[in-house]
Amino acid sequence: MLDVKLAISPTSSHHDDASSSGTWCVLLSSGSHRKFLHGRLPHATSTERLLIAATAGFEALKQPSAVGVITLSQALGEVFASHPPHPHPAFAPDAALWERFRRAIQPHHSHWVHPMTPSDRDLLDQATRYAHTADQDLETESAWLTERLDDPTFRALLVKYLHTHPDVLREISS
Repeated sequence: MLDVKLAISPTSSHHDDASSSGTWCVLLSSGSHRKFLHGRLPHATSTERLLIAATAGFEALKQPSAVGVITLSQALGEVFASHPPHPHPAFAPDAALWERFRRAIQPHHSHWVHPMTPSDRDLLDQATRYAHTADQDLETESAWLTERLDDPTFRALLVKYLHTHPDVLREISS
């Protein structure tokens, strides 16, 4: 069984949901290998983004693994401290997300890394730096796209592309 650390950093530099950009991120680490995943869900709460990040991390694992979850979130940590993991009241509002999370962690042995070692803290710090960079990159991409959408030629090309690539349109819509 592969040993993996999954570092879930604060989702953005903003801690309140109203000013947050909606970025979620997770860093997977196994030996010297690292994989960073991130995305943006502007209307999700910070607790939902934590659960989305954890789910994405577990879904990225290609084989059953022993997974140490590194997070500063007490609520998320308590989910992994119970065996089997059970919903924390903070995650209760979204049953579909909880079910997706439950399916993602099922083949793995997971636990909350608490207290953290210095190397665990380093992974979390690295994830936080990646998250900050991803947040800035997503802001830049969003500004670029908003600017381009004002151009009728670009808009027409985008519509044509989306009509010829329905899989992309489905992914955007979900």
